[in-house]
Amino acid sequence: MFVDLIPLLRLPKKLSLFTYSVPSALEGFVRVGQVVEAPFRGKKIQAVIKEVKEKSDFNPKYIKPLQKIADPEALFTPEQFSLADWLTDYYATALPLVIKSMMPKMPKRQVAVKDFKVNWDKFTAAKILTPKLAARNLLLFTTNNYLNNFLFSAIKATAGQILILAPEIADLPALGRLLSPARREQTAVVHSELNKNQYAAAWRRILLGEARVVVGTRSAIGLPFKQLKLIIVTAEHESSYKQWDQNPRYDARAAAEKLAEIFGAKIIFASPSPRVETYYQTTVGAGQLIKEPKNQVKTVTVDLKTERQGGNYSPLSGRLNAALLSAKQKKQKAVLYLNQRGLARAVVCGECGFVFNCPHCLLPLPLHQGGFLKCHHCNLQSPLPAACPNCRGTSFKFSGSGTEKLEKELPAIWPGAKILRLDSDVDFKKITGKQLAGADIYFGTDRLLNLVDWPAVGAIGLLFVDNLFYLPGFRSGERLWQLLKKFELAADRSGLGEFYLQTYNPDQAVIQKFIAKKDEEFYRDELETRRELNYPPYGRLARLIFQSPSQKLAEKSALELYRLLTNLQREAKIPAQINEPQPAFVSRVRSQFRFVIIIKATGPIGRLLEIVPEDWLIDIDPEDLI
Repeated sequence: MFVDLIPLLRLPKKLSLFTYSVPSALEGFVRVGQVVEAPFRGKKIQAVIKEVKEKSDFNPKYIKPLQKIADPEALFTPEQFSLADWLTDYYATALPLVIKSMMPKMPKRQVAVKDFKVNWDKFTAAKILTPKLAARNLLLFTTNNYLNNFLFSAIKATAGQILILAPEIADLPALGRLLSPARREQTAVVHSELNKNQYAAAWRRILLGEARVVVGTRSAIGLPFKQLKLIIVTAEHESSYKQWDQNPRYDARAAAEKLAEIFGAKIIFASPSPRVETYYQTTVGAGQLIKEPKNQVKTVTVDLKTERQGGNYSPLSGRLNAALLSAKQKKQKAVLYLNQRGLARAVVCGECGFVFNCPHCLLPLPLHQGGFLKCHHCNLQSPLPAACPNCRGTSFKFSGSGTEKLEKELPAIWPGAKILRLDSDVDFKKITGKQLAGADIYFGTDRLLNLVDWPAVGAIGLLFVDNLFYLPGFRSGERLWQLLKKFELAADRSGLGEFYLQTYNPDQAVIQKFIAKKDEEFYRDELETRRELNYPPYGRLARLIFQSPSQKLAEKSALELYRLLTNLQREAKIPAQINEPQPAFVSRVRSQFRFVIIIKATGPIGRLLEIVPEDWLIDIDPEDLI
């Protein structure tokens, strides 16, 4: 008897399955999906059984025997193998790597552990809507009440296992609103901060069918479901669903759709501002679009050009300042959003123009509180020198403003106010509930959205979003639209009829469509632009990245692969456009020079990806091209 094993190792794409013999003592005990131990290149490794067979085409004297069954249970299901095969093929990666990323690190012995507990948001009995669901659904909501009621009703009406995905761990407590108290007792919570024993315990509960509801982040798509009947992808628009920083570089939204197909389950994508691709696939394809009537929240735009011409150089416009004063008088809180961290985006010598750049990433170093420079790409920190290293000048200019600069200015604008900054430079584990409850003004980046007590808020202002207009990439308009939708929903949760948007470009097309609540027009125009340029959903994208400490080697390797790709594309007549290699938008990260090749195709590109060397990074369906 023989078995084909998938080693739980990082291996090249061409090395996936290895045949081993089954010792007579283990015959009759091996099963597909078991984790076993086997010799591999002089070491003992763990592997998963993909197939059990009576014969092998290899010479028996060259076949090694497996050593041990690590766990008598089949921990990997046929449905997981189907999903893993699809991930391997679609994202041009190695099967062992995909299986390794899906399989938990099982403890050597089973330890009784308490389930990981979430401090669920308070449960509120929801109105039952009895939704009629198609196989694929897009829930386009404009108020949180409708979202909660609809999804609560869909969950209540579903028999079998349910998977609910959230983009971030911080989003998990809010999902408690979707579950009745009885459902919470049958719920397993899965995310990257579980320890080995907690993850293994959750895995077994799901495998045995004890967990009827699974709530988790993107890795939850790889769990061993038995009777999956419904998948809910909350906040479908969030880019966190796409894993881009490590292999496998998969998109949990696409994987969830494949998982629904494997199980014959229904899937709901829920978002106030879905991705353009999702909107298109639902409205043009076989999906069902479920729309809530538009809310009545008003977007109040403030032209910063007019403010500056009138002599107001404060970060707060006159109208926003008045709104904050009104909230203060009513003993309400205020929320101010600024989508950049630090005191200043860059520090420039006022005498010679020298810019303080990160030596590893060659990008301007933002200035942070305490007088230190910090790179937001490699986390390098260094004190701001007393003199310019180029000319020894001591006069510095500070370009742009971030959350830390605003933190210094707000006390002068609102003396006595308790101000709480919430951005990625803050250690959220050190922020107490008392601090959150006692703050008068919350300000920061997207991180504040999950922490603010919105019903207590009386004023919301977006201080500056104009830098989003100029981001290179085909999603810039979509990202601006999604940001504005987040704060429209926040204003609805606060019971406010409006929120303030400060901008130098009040006539910008996306802003104007948003103010007029022309959602259909926004998506129609975005789709038309993408059709003209063959961007998703009309074309498929692949980003190939090579990095090296040597800039010359990186460029040489990129040019060589470009030559090979274009020759194959031309000879095989593959419907694809291959862009010449260019330095990445962030051309150097952690002392590695990075070159990028973009492939834009209207058909399959598997043949092109087959010739990409193993030392290249392949990112299929990237969120950005920069």
